[in-house]
Amino acid sequence: MNKKRTVLLLGAGAVLDWNGPKTCELTKLIRESGFYCNDNNTRITEYIFQSLVKSGFDEKDINFETIINVIEELLIYYSSFDNDKKTPSLLKVFFSSCFEETLLNFSIEGGVVKHGFKLEIPKSVNYEFQHIGALNKEAPAQYFFQLLLADLLTTINARISKYAYHRNGEHTKIFTEANTEINSLFSNWLERLNSNENVLRMYSLNYDRNFKVLALKSGISEIFEGYECGESVELGTKIRANIPRIITDFDCHCHYNLHGSAFWKPEPRDEFQLFNAELFLQASPYLQSNLTEQPYIQIEKGKSILVSNIITGYQKAQKGYIAPFKQMQTAFDTDCIYADVLFIIGYSFGDEHINMSIKTALKYNPKIKICIVDPAYDESNDKNGYELLQQKFISVFTHYLNNFTSKRINETCNEYFGDKIIVYAIGMKEFLATQQHG
Repeated sequence: MNKKRTVLLLGAGAVLDWNGPKTCELTKLIRESGFYCNDNNTRITEYIFQSLVKSGFDEKDINFETIINVIEELLIYYSSFDNDKKTPSLLKVFFSSCFEETLLNFSIEGGVVKHGFKLEIPKSVNYEFQHIGALNKEAPAQYFFQLLLADLLTTINARISKYAYHRNGEHTKIFTEANTEINSLFSNWLERLNSNENVLRMYSLNYDRNFKVLALKSGISEIFEGYECGESVELGTKIRANIPRIITDFDCHCHYNLHGSAFWKPEPRDEFQLFNAELFLQASPYLQSNLTEQPYIQIEKGKSILVSNIITGYQKAQKGYIAPFKQMQTAFDTDCIYADVLFIIGYSFGDEHINMSIKTALKYNPKIKICIVDPAYDESNDKNGYELLQQKFISVFTHYLNNFTSKRINETCNEYFGDKIIVYAIGMKEFLATQQHG
């Protein structure tokens, strides 16, 4: 690792200028999607939201990931601890649900639980997106919440497609007239970063391939994304992840999706038709509801989690043990420890497994410089901007706290801890504009 290493961590705020969804938009979308409660009028997701509010949660603290996490916990609650012995989950042994009459709006087709049984959702109504039924000893309620979760993930993937769909020479949502300016600004910035033989290591917490595609258009000859492919993938093909290269090749330019990609497709079974899920890259966004069967796994004994192409909710650490998530996280750990510059753009520091990589880098990489880009830290327009930044310093950048200094560069830019951290309290587009001439 002799070359200068520039690492980019790109959060949800980094894609807003490309029409990426805000958290509030996804929360509204999830609240209005999915199955209905037994009243056949209230969405289960909306019922979860309202139940959390009644229990004392502040509405602003409940987002789409909170709602999805509740469904994932219900999936665990109704799963067997041991499928073969049909032992109940540990949660079900000690706690009883008071919401069953409200939430479990399904009936079993034919009335008998057997291999390949199907559910009627809502009760007595055929549900078409279950294909060949439950084949892996799922309990009926577990299968119900698997299908609900698959439906919600499909909704998110469909929204990602609206700004990220791209096929070279064909339909594209990236290279549109509305995106001309932001595409140019980003491409010019990457050209500057790459001008001195830098190794450019991009890590996205979003579910798109936009930044890889833009990097290739900026003149970089190859961007490895964990899968061997160029700007787009041929229709009808699927590409297996190159796991050995992810964990050994640190001298290539890369773009890794730490939380998955809408363009990945889960295959529930391996070449021997065993229940052994794998994630492949394909040409267009894949919808979870289109799977013939919903793959799940127990990373922690007794806690069944759905295997999907995108990770959301609060089970990211568990799902991060599945390939290629695990190897990409390992690469991020390594790159942070050896980085010369780490750009953190549009990330709110809400994922502790990501924060831990940053904290570790601060301890073991004395040369690292960190650049944070986020309008949330604007002190001039929001009196809480600096207080919010202080919270991040205390929770994430603790290694620097004994040497606190602050220097104002301009009204939207400040340096902290000497020159260790520079904060741009502006959005992605405004930041890119400041980087065009040095």
